Amino acid sequence: MKVISPLYLLFIFLLISNTLFAQTNRVEKVSLQLNGDYSFQFAGFIMAKEKGFYKDIGLDVTLKGYKDNIDIEDDILNGISTYGISDSSIFLSYLKGKNIKLISSYFKRSAMVIVAQENIKEPIDLVGKKLMLKDKDIFKFGFKYMFEKEGIDLQKIDLIQDKDNSIDKFISKEVDAKISLIYDETYKLDQLDIKYNILDPSDYGVFSLNMELFTSQQEVLDHKDRVKSFREASIKGWEYALKHKDEAIDIILQKYNKNITKDRLKSEIVKIEKLILPFAYKVGSINRDFLKRMKLFFRREYDLPLNRSISNFIFDTLKYSGLTRLEKEYISNKKVIKVCTNPNWQPIEFVKDGQPYGISIDTVKIIANKLDIKLDFIKTDSWIESQEYLKEKKCDILPASIKTTQRLKYANFTQPYLTYDLAIVTQSTKPFVRNLDNISDKIMSRKKGSGLIVKLKKIYPDLKIIETKGYKEAFQKVIDGDAYFTISTLPVLDYYKNRYNMKNLQIAGYTKMRYKLRIAVRDDDPILLSVISKILSIIPNETHNIIYDKWVKKEIVKETDYQLVGEIVLIAIILGLFFLYRNIELKKYTIKLEQQKELYNLVFENSSNGVLMLDVNTQKFIECNNSIVKILGFKSKNDIINMHPSQLSPKYQPDGRLSEEKSKEMIAKAIKNGSHSFEWKHLRADGDEFWAEIILTSILLDGKKVLHVVWKDINDRKQAKEELEQLNKTLETTIEQAVVEAKRKEKLLQDQSRLAQMGEMISMIAHQWRQPLGAISSSVIVIQSKISIGKFDLSKEQDRDKFLSLLNRKLNSINEYVQSLSETIDDFRNFFKPDKQKEDVNILVPIERALKIVENSMNTKGIVVKYNFNVECSIKIYKNEIMQVILNILKNAEDNFIERKIENPMIEIDLGYENNMCIIKIIDNGGGISNEILSNIFDPYFSTKDDKNGTGLGLYMSKIMIEEHHNGTLDVYNQNSGVCFKIELPK
Repeated sequence: MKVISPLYLLFIFLLISNTLFAQTNRVEKVSLQLNGDYSFQFAGFIMAKEKGFYKDIGLDVTLKGYKDNIDIEDDILNGISTYGISDSSIFLSYLKGKNIKLISSYFKRSAMVIVAQENIKEPIDLVGKKLMLKDKDIFKFGFKYMFEKEGIDLQKIDLIQDKDNSIDKFISKEVDAKISLIYDETYKLDQLDIKYNILDPSDYGVFSLNMELFTSQQEVLDHKDRVKSFREASIKGWEYALKHKDEAIDIILQKYNKNITKDRLKSEIVKIEKLILPFAYKVGSINRDFLKRMKLFFRREYDLPLNRSISNFIFDTLKYSGLTRLEKEYISNKKVIKVCTNPNWQPIEFVKDGQPYGISIDTVKIIANKLDIKLDFIKTDSWIESQEYLKEKKCDILPASIKTTQRLKYANFTQPYLTYDLAIVTQSTKPFVRNLDNISDKIMSRKKGSGLIVKLKKIYPDLKIIETKGYKEAFQKVIDGDAYFTISTLPVLDYYKNRYNMKNLQIAGYTKMRYKLRIAVRDDDPILLSVISKILSIIPNETHNIIYDKWVKKEIVKETDYQLVGEIVLIAIILGLFFLYRNIELKKYTIKLEQQKELYNLVFENSSNGVLMLDVNTQKFIECNNSIVKILGFKSKNDIINMHPSQLSPKYQPDGRLSEEKSKEMIAKAIKNGSHSFEWKHLRADGDEFWAEIILTSILLDGKKVLHVVWKDINDRKQAKEELEQLNKTLETTIEQAVVEAKRKEKLLQDQSRLAQMGEMISMIAHQWRQPLGAISSSVIVIQSKISIGKFDLSKEQDRDKFLSLLNRKLNSINEYVQSLSETIDDFRNFFKPDKQKEDVNILVPIERALKIVENSMNTKGIVVKYNFNVECSIKIYKNEIMQVILNILKNAEDNFIERKIENPMIEIDLGYENNMCIIKIIDNGGGISNEILSNIFDPYFSTKDDKNGTGLGLYMSKIMIEEHHNGTLDVYNQNSGVCFKIELPK
């Protein structure tokens, strides 16, 4: 028998141990690209790295210093860096179409300012002066609006663009002012004792972004938790840096930048703290009002798409709040959704290297992010197996499924979130078809397991269908001639044509069917169906478009390419001249050309959209279809032909520009770029204005360049959008008013509760004062009686000493009683002193203060109070509020004992610690609370006491203090022969 060496076993053990250790300590490598030199402007990120805040969340962060010619946005979008720091330019890039996400914003005032000579005190003083700047775009972001607000014509200021933008030219007075970071070059001016003034855009109500942490849409989609953790760790780093400035300076000097002085960094700190404003704003918070104003400015300065919202620009980790209580509990307990996918349906959903990808996968990831729930993708080998898994409850959902009668036996379906027309795909040499009826006698190919097969068999029982393993094989069957056609959506066709160079496929026509993709949910889980449906309904179309653009390469497909037609005709003429014997071939081309022309005329005339031809030279319409005649309300085509687009438009467009002038600009863009789409206000024949979506495409017709124009009436859509925006504005105002009113009522209730408790406190103080006041009175009477009966002969030294001894004892007793009275007053004053901020204290402090207040009253009534304080729990609380809650519960118990005449009344207070929560239990033996009213005791003005003894606000305010002010819980339930109030406070 072969013996294994002990050294070999030791080696294997060490190898496994190291592997396991490495796995448990694995960290993710990410990078942050800075937009400047290492200094205090990046102290928050530096301290987050150096103090281990990033490491604590499992991230190994590389801080990358800025180098010339780095395009930070492109680096982030291309995955060269994970996160970046930038300014207002990222918001403009987002509005222009880049998929950028703003994570957090640190500067709340403009860091870019104008440093001006001593005699320039206001923007108006710059008229006729030289203003130096490095980049005109940066100037436009931060300063143009400021001058416009002040009514200053920029043409009257000498703007000098200088690549170096050196402060030396300002010092030598070659320029009168320059653009600069407020915490940068001003230090040098201060050192040289040069007088200057600062023109700060923030002082004129103009704000720009300067210290913005951002990432890509893809990073958020793939690693939402990582983005959230990175943001929180960065904010923690900034908070630490602002509290430990000297430590931050030392680390920057020792590890990051030895070319900067400590004095320079200290000067920088003062100005950066004024930019962050940590006492007015939460560090890292994003001000949407800034972004709204900036968006209006950018929309005015640039030709921007209309479909980019501020909400989609901001990284938001808030859960969706529109769920019912039952749905929230369900999601909290569910924790993970099991997903089965179609492993081979590019680009809708597919599996690559063991990971799922595609349009539907990105959609369910968004749903999971909104619900803060994890997805578990179950591996299957085929679409058929995935459906079987759902039927057998091995998975919860199918992300992209068609609702069929067969599938309704084991699944429920959400509303459609993707809708595509089903196209008839043939070889490009085949003629176009009107519908499926024309080719129902042909052979079709289709992926096995498709719900479309079942549907088609019902409509065309004799249809011959070749079932394939996947879509690629189905397309290949058409190319090889084994099948005449297949049916596909445009995204799937585009994907396979581009990926596998299947260029000889064409859309020969469309079926009357549409693919409505839904999420299929197992039929025994209606709550999950409801939750997913709600989230789907709030995902904006903009997000669906972004996902679609990510997975599908858009191509402009024209059913009739007149340039190609011209080339065919030219080739036919050449072939006719040189190859007369190819006359038969020429006839074939002629027939094909006629077919294409016939198809074009068919599509042209029967399109539901308006279609026109515009002469590029005259800029007048030379042809149109009947749909545009109906849309505009004219009698015939002749009423439109030879008209200029501006003649079918109001004099001015909504942006204030002349329609004639702007239409020329739109035409020029289409000619330059090949195509151009935009929205336009048009006029009908009766003078009514309406919105239309316009697509201009430059084509050649008989060798002449013309514009193919498509009009789509979007008036109803625009009106609905405007009404929705107005409704949102009204709703926001109503909500704000309701919030203010709710806060006012809460304050009123709190004041009423305090007044009620003040009466109870005064009663308790009066009770506590009786004994010491009686004792003081007794001491005075003893002294007076001793003197009055002549007990002491004060002429004798011995009696004088006895009298002084008695007097001293009594005075000491009186002093002790006075101290007791003073402590009672202090307790009363502290109880009603409002907490300004939370304190980190032992939870025993407010409990013992409350007990001290009621101790005398409890003892007098024979109420025994037992304590069980086995743990110490220090947490951040408003200690007077906690004392008020404890006192409330104790007083209610005392009143209940008296009302019910409970024998041997007892209260037990337990203090514990569990799951990172401090737990206080107050238990009595007062007979408990009736189940009929138990659920109502926290309602305002609900009281079981008579009108003299109860306001019904004590427990209501107690619940608010615990749950809203401390993020804890206050619950009540009957236990044994009494009731238990349970308070949970997060540590």
